[in-house]
Amino acid sequence: MSLRPTNTVLVVGRLETARFSLREHLGPEYVLREIPTGREALLLAIRDEVDCVVIGDLPDLDTEALLSASRARGLGVVVLTEDPEPQRIIDLLRAGATDCRSTVDLDAAALRSSIARAIDYTVHSRDVSLHHRLWQRMPLGVIVLDVASEPVGLSLAYQNPVAQAAREHARDPSELVVGVDGPTLRGVCARVVTTGEPERLEGIDVSEGRHGPVFDMHVSRLDARSVLVLLEDVTELLLARRQLEAASRMEAVGRLAGGVAHDFNNMLTVITGHAGFIREVSQPGDAYWDDAAAILDAASRSAELTRQLLAFSRRQIRAPRVLELNATVESLQPLLRRIIGEHIVLETRLDPRAGSILADPAQVEQVLMNLAVNARDAMPRGGSLLVETSMRRVTEAFRPGSFVVERGEWVELRVIDQGGGMSAETMARMFEPFFTTKSKDEGTGLGLATVYGIVTQSGGGVAIRSAPGEGCCVEVALPITDEHLPAPVDLVERGAEPRSSGDTILLVEDE
Repeated sequence: MSLRPTNTVLVVGRLETARFSLREHLGPEYVLREIPTGREALLLAIRDEVDCVVIGDLPDLDTEALLSASRARGLGVVVLTEDPEPQRIIDLLRAGATDCRSTVDLDAAALRSSIARAIDYTVHSRDVSLHHRLWQRMPLGVIVLDVASEPVGLSLAYQNPVAQAAREHARDPSELVVGVDGPTLRGVCARVVTTGEPERLEGIDVSEGRHGPVFDMHVSRLDARSVLVLLEDVTELLLARRQLEAASRMEAVGRLAGGVAHDFNNMLTVITGHAGFIREVSQPGDAYWDDAAAILDAASRSAELTRQLLAFSRRQIRAPRVLELNATVESLQPLLRRIIGEHIVLETRLDPRAGSILADPAQVEQVLMNLAVNARDAMPRGGSLLVETSMRRVTEAFRPGSFVVERGEWVELRVIDQGGGMSAETMARMFEPFFTTKSKDEGTGLGLATVYGIVTQSGGGVAIRSAPGEGCCVEVALPITDEHLPAPVDLVERGAEPRSSGDTILLVEDE
């Protein structure tokens, strides 16, 4: 792509004498473009293809109209007029001419000087316009403050749209910089002006703990009487940092829990084996029969805990297959109603567009039941429990919680209760194993931890939206699979059972 010449002079109207002078005295770095009418000149000026305009006698447009259009584009304009009256020249300068010359006894050197000044004006205007557009479109908040010397006072000299929008979150309308009180800001600006060293304030929370933006402020000196303030919205950065820390902590806890559950499972195998041997050599009513039964019952409950720990640590053996989430919810409704009780109304809203997912059916059912139990416990006086599904097509990755939803199609499951809600501090720990807000005898603290492990092991993510007094919404997102549902299998008449050979097979499962 070729670049146009640096200095393009647009000559408009009837200027025979001026054209001769221009061609004779302007050097090769100038290119003349001669346009007879003002309307054609307007089109060129609008397209920003010239560096200055020389206007003569216009047959179709008044000089002031072309002057106004040219100055609106930041172009320097030289007007050549046959009327040398001082008032006419003053009027043209007021209308926007960079310079005005009489065509009577036109001096070539003076004309060349006028054109040079007009081009300098154009270059300066374009620089100013470029910097203004940069400041306006910069993603940072940009503020210029004037600083009075004695006493230290501040006034707003400039702010770009980002900074102006940030002030909408200000707790005090008089704040020049959102979230920073007057004494603090004056102190920072005074030190910056005096020392010349920039200062930075981090983590300016303008929402006082509510869900709102958080800014970092960088203050630097412009000159002896002004400072430049840059506001950077670090809300998403801090959120991502907290989520990364939480995910790392959950990963570490998961590895520990998985290792403990694995070893504990091995010990349970020994315990249940010996208890089983005791049952085999005793009869109901014997002294050891009831003891062995109690041991086996406790071991069974302990094995359930280890299964939940293994699910949280994503080390549980899975049998994924293609299934429809809507069908799973529908088939599980009778069981869910028994779980939540008659004092809670179960409502479902299933999106028919929700596609198929690749997951373990038993694990998906466990997710639904765990969430239903949590919702039931949050509504001891009754209420409504809503289970809904939807399909979401994601065109740009986003982060709804502790996971990233990549581009593609997802099935979303939401379980919404009308309970008392949760604080931000409680939500930050909800997926930790053994963390519970219930009493000691009401829960193990593994329900949501199990949900977290199952969903993440299935390639999805889970997030919680809640606030005190506003109920709770647990959102589960699972990727839609391209695989198809298995074809139904035709039932055939079962033949005779194969005869046993008398051999015994011992199956040992490590988990």
